[in-house]
Amino acid sequence: PEQWQLLRRHHQSTVNTLNAHIANEPKFENQPLEQVVKAARFDATQRAVYSYASQHWNMCFFMRCLRDPTDNVVQADGPLLENEVTAELVQQFKTPEGFKNICSRFEEHVMAAFGSGWVWLAV
Repeated sequence: PEQWQLLRRHHQSTVNTLNAHIANEPKFENQPLEQVVKAARFDATQRAVYSYASQHWNMCFFMRCLRDPTDNVVQADGPLLENEVTAELVQQFKTPEGFKNICSRFEEHVMAAFGSGWVWLAV
């Protein structure tokens, strides 16, 4: 609970700062968050907007991804394996060596990415 309060405060601070940066920017007015991120991404004058909008999107995504730990989302023997990437991850996770391998490969990509510390593996 204390961690959630900290995360909520941080998220609210991010939103407040983003709102302050876009308050006088008509091109961002009434735009969905994804559009703000896309519009600010390659605009050198909007680095702060891009940074805070991206952080806001990441935090929202993180919250939407949270689910009950008893919810079996990926099942090695179920119908939810709809693509080769998911099948490969499940196969790799079957052994400690496979887990270490996939983690080290993921870490290589993470360390090469620019960002605020959020990295997602989506399958």
